[in-house]
Amino acid sequence: MASVVHVPANSRSTRDAAVLRRAAKQIANPALADLIITLAANLSTGVTLAANNETVSPARAAEMLGVTRQYVDKLISNGRLPASRKPGSRHKLIAVSDLVKFEKNRRTATQRVAVLVNDLIDAGVEY
Repeated sequence: MASVVHVPANSRSTRDAAVLRRAAKQIANPALADLIITLAANLSTGVTLAANNETVSPARAAEMLGVTRQYVDKLISNGRLPASRKPGSRHKLIAVSDLVKFEKNRRTATQRVAVLVNDLIDAGVEY
């Protein structure tokens, strides 16, 4: 089982990204090459890597989503983000796969709103 690794952005990120882009050009597997290029592109903001079958705490989930832990707790209590409890404990665990699904849905919703706003602007609607 791989562990969750957070790579914070720092002054070496630009150099590391260049190394990753060069390495991606040498990889035969296109999906893996795309993953490495995506990793390189996001180094400036920090990157979190985790296996889909792992679980994380609400605090780690918040860090991965770029939101507060309180917001993650609200998502859980509203049923928008599934969570389980550790056996015999009050501590919650969130599947990384559920975080990935949530983030995809969030991005899709944001893109839909952007399209709607652009359509309204193109139609000449004042705001």
